[in-house]
Amino acid sequence: VETQFIDLPEENIMLAKKLDMIPIEVIVRNIATGSLVRKYPIEDGTKLDPPIVQMDFKDDEYHDPMLNDSIITALGIATQEEIDILTEKALKINDILTKFFKDAGIILVDYKVEFGKDKDGNILLGDEISPDGCRLWDSETLEMLDKELFRKGKDSEVMDAYIEVYNRIIPDDEKVIYVGYIDWVADLYALSDLAVLTDDGLMLQEAMLCNIPIVILKRVKYNRYHNMEAIFKGATKECDLEDLDDAVFEILNNLE
Repeated sequence: VETQFIDLPEENIMLAKKLDMIPIEVIVRNIATGSLVRKYPIEDGTKLDPPIVQMDFKDDEYHDPMLNDSIITALGIATQEEIDILTEKALKINDILTKFFKDAGIILVDYKVEFGKDKDGNILLGDEISPDGCRLWDSETLEMLDKELFRKGKDSEVMDAYIEVYNRIIPDDEKVIYVGYIDWVADLYALSDLAVLTDDGLMLQEAMLCNIPIVILKRVKYNRYHNMEAIFKGATKECDLEDLDDAVFEILNNLE
């Protein structure tokens, strides 16, 4: 599937083609749930074979209404040929992702993607695939592993679900070490192997939530440094900014 992706020249930096985005959200549904069962007489959990391809007008002012081919062409959003291309590409992506997630013990219930045109008019995928934009269920328990948990008020379970998906789809030898900055979300720490903190207004409660090594940068802004080494003996490493690399590698090399 052709996408906007070009290269990853550095960690956390992606080069991408500039696309003229088509204002259509293309949704592929493999199992009936969500708005589909609220709006139509179909039972929740019904397997859809073939999958339903739904297109919504991406416009907040009009609350993203559902489209059909006639409305799309009448609005001048896309030609019939382009609609067919969007449908074909969305179903191809669905075939690839369904097998990919099945191998990880996950059911791809539905997902949403968007497309755009490059400078030559080619239609390319211009979106990401993540638990934020699709519904994922455990294939055995049918437990939700996506953003739907948040919509149902189960905020505390969202990060655990995302971590579960990550652990299933990423091989152990490809998993990376995350160096994170401390936030109030305790679940975030489960993604981090090392915390890098500044000494500006560092809250003791934040550090106590960490069950991971901590690097603290001294003399940042107001120099309000809390002696975390005295509180967490052996868990912290103090350093200046220019020595950060050495401090990080020292801690990582000493991790058991």
